[in-house]
Amino acid sequence: MPQRAKKRRWTSEQEDSAKRSGTDTCVPVEGQTKVQRKRKAEFEPNVELKKAKLESLPESCSSPQICSSPQTCSSPQTCSSPQTCSPPQTCSSPQTCSPPENCSSPESCSSPEDELYDVNYQISTSRADFESKYIELHNLGSGGFGSVFAGICLHDASIVAIKHIPRDKVFYKKVVQNGVEHNIIDEVALMAKVSQGNCPAVVSLLDCYELPEELILVMERPYPAVDLLDYKDAKGGVLEEEEAKVILKQMVEASIQMHKSDVFHRDLKLENILVETNHSYPKARVIDFGCGCLVKEGTYDYYAGTFSKAPPEWYSCKAYRAEPTTVFHLGTLLYDLLHLRAFNTHCYLRRKRRFGSGLSEECRHFLKSCLAKKPNDRPSFEELLRHPWLET
Repeated sequence: MPQRAKKRRWTSEQEDSAKRSGTDTCVPVEGQTKVQRKRKAEFEPNVELKKAKLESLPESCSSPQICSSPQTCSSPQTCSSPQTCSPPQTCSSPQTCSPPENCSSPESCSSPEDELYDVNYQISTSRADFESKYIELHNLGSGGFGSVFAGICLHDASIVAIKHIPRDKVFYKKVVQNGVEHNIIDEVALMAKVSQGNCPAVVSLLDCYELPEELILVMERPYPAVDLLDYKDAKGGVLEEEEAKVILKQMVEASIQMHKSDVFHRDLKLENILVETNHSYPKARVIDFGCGCLVKEGTYDYYAGTFSKAPPEWYSCKAYRAEPTTVFHLGTLLYDLLHLRAFNTHCYLRRKRRFGSGLSEECRHFLKSCLAKKPNDRPSFEELLRHPWLET
């Protein structure tokens, strides 16, 4: 379950270097390491180890939903997100970058001091508190961001995921709330904000520990589950249209819920969606808000996410809006589910990526609508839900 840490601003030289090396995400080039993934595997907790730990449960452990200790928590305003990537100054692919007629000129993103997260989340500063409540098991993945481990909450033996981020990879943003300046970590703040907005399709943040050498995030871990890329591979590399429809409808509904909570994920793709495998249908859950930010009315003039799936307007005029971009990402997600080759914005615009001949006309229309070159030509979330392909 690959994760991300701090996202830094990019120069045009860094983006060019990233494209030459095949790097897609907004993790700085110098911080890129090969992510070690456990492919097509279900991870069983060590039952004997769990039993041994459960014999000496601390009486003071709080509920599994939070598992935090208010006495050791710092101020509730210390929630967060990654630093985003500044745009390169030139378009890397002139062939595909004719400006959309309705693309507004880039505007500066609102100052971080003007952003209001409106969350109240406590962060503990005690490693002893963490160790008294959780036990770590095997490694689930590692990379430039740090490492993610399977774990168990000792209060009720619930399964969790524990993400370790070195402090030098954690970016703090200054935000003013009610005239008071606070330092927050976007990824924590965004997950807390989505949780408060009752978004069941998003994996919840359960606990957070800000320690001198690292930040530890304890998250809900759906089990048994695999990410959508592994799920697709296990199905032979391509999903049947009806199964893809079940997943897409959940992702449209999740996007509506996230945006209603003013959270813009910005990196919806196969690797950032888990599929629970113990249901009669593929139940999808969104993870990794490392490239996320707050929803705003205007345009964004920096990009964070996977560059190969960036919307066309980003390459043509270095500006994009939240809802049309998320709709475009939903289209790239569906494309990846239904085709062996991964979606690439440049290739699609050059007509080097075509829709499979076996797809229904309604499905092809849905894809074309989401992947429209001009953002104003893409449907809204509500229009997607009413599309004949999703309703049938």
